[in-house]
Amino acid sequence: MSIPLITSELESNNLSVRIVRSNLGSSSFEADIRIADLGKEMSFDGSSLITDFDLSMIMPELSGYVHAQALASGNINNPLVLLQAQSERLAYEQWACTDIAINARYEDDIAKLTNADAIWENQSIRLNAEF
Repeated sequence: MSIPLITSELESNNLSVRIVRSNLGSSSFEADIRIADLGKEMSFDGSSLITDFDLSMIMPELSGYVHAQALASGNINNPLVLLQAQSERLAYEQWACTDIAINARYEDDIAKLTNADAIWENQSIRLNAEF
């Protein structure tokens, strides 16, 4: 793991932490975390995470990279989290999908997959789900 720089600032119960582009194996990430009202009704104040994740780090049968961005706001106990993820190609052993795009949100203890698009064997796939 290589984390070149982490900065933090605490100003009147507001915390800001910045992690510059860092590497974990063959994946990379960066984060900007802002938490307001430490010790009270803490909330995310425009926090973000950006990653380029190598799926083979999970299992060797998986291949492909996922570029994802997550944004968090609202109360820490009940946040709003928005996720956008894309990949040119993901594969499990011999099965592969291309042109993957995912938009999702987590709010009020419900995860909503608002758009998940991909191409598999020249067929377009679109999914929407709520958990």
